[in-house]
Amino acid sequence: MFDKIKIIISSILYPSTNIKIDLKDENNESKVSAIYRVKNGESTIEKAILSVVDLVEEIIFVDNGSTDNTINIVNELSNKYNIKIFEYKKDLCFAGKGYKERLKENPSGSLADYYTYSFSKGKSDYLMKCDANYIFTKTGLNIIKKELKKKPDVICYPGVECFGNKHVLEPFIFKRNSGWKFIDDELWEKVVFPENLKWKKIFTALFIHVKRYNYIKYTNKKKKGVEALYDSKNS
Repeated sequence: MFDKIKIIISSILYPSTNIKIDLKDENNESKVSAIYRVKNGESTIEKAILSVVDLVEEIIFVDNGSTDNTINIVNELSNKYNIKIFEYKKDLCFAGKGYKERLKENPSGSLADYYTYSFSKGKSDYLMKCDANYIFTKTGLNIIKKELKKKPDVICYPGVECFGNKHVLEPFIFKRNSGWKFIDDELWEKVVFPENLKWKKIFTALFIHVKRYNYIKYTNKKKKGVEALYDSKNS
């Protein structure tokens, strides 16, 4: 504890030093890898990462051809936190209606393959699906820490949009050795698991989803929303 306090104080007094801070709960024996897959998330990525550093052992950041300032922001954060940065250069099919048709035309754009690659980089006990658009609350982190101590195989929970709409339950955290597998579904990828795993369902929204905030910069562009986000020529 005192060593950690010394590190935090040193980072405040000497901000130019390359000191990486591990802020996770010391009572949490299970280690967590936060997995980020991001393209053009400069407006929220720093807030998103800072919202989980108190929980995780490492952050896996996989960039898919960002053309904005995302990479520079994450590189700067990696000077202080345990962030491992990777590139995934394939041209992805964007999710939503028509995903399977787009996938037939561009098989290498599989979201399932992208997720499989990204999650394979995590080395902790648990893998946690994160996003540049997920801002976790302090209450949300405390709930996750409490449930991790019970050692479930999979933890499901929802988020809530910045406009108030609550999401459905999704399996966001799961053991690295749980036999997880990503597959391409009709609208996007989904993760599937073997039978007879121990699941924990949390019905409280644990994060704020700010995705539509990222769409604001495309208001006056020809392409909008998620279509614009995946079009590097439209940035």
